[in-house]
Amino acid sequence: MSAAPGSSGSSDARAAVLEVLGPFNKTAVTLEDGTRFTEDLNFDSLLVMEFIAALEDRLDISVPLNVLPDIETVGQLVVAAQEIVREEHG
Repeated sequence: MSAAPGSSGSSDARAAVLEVLGPFNKTAVTLEDGTRFTEDLNFDSLLVMEFIAALEDRLDISVPLNVLPDIETVGQLVVAAQEIVREEHG
């Protein structure tokens, strides 16, 4: 999963991820590409599912459950969201 920096839609996906993630950030950690969901944000499986559902609603996408185990950081999620948006919305 890779996207060129500044590619079309990349800033929209990043903004959406950070916007949706804000209320889920109970640890008040600075959200950066390297921020880890389990270690830094203390996400458990239920919180992950709630967050992904909110992100899917915000971006009008469907995140395949099989990609979730490979996503550990905010940056990885942004890249995955960009690719899903491209696949589903062209």
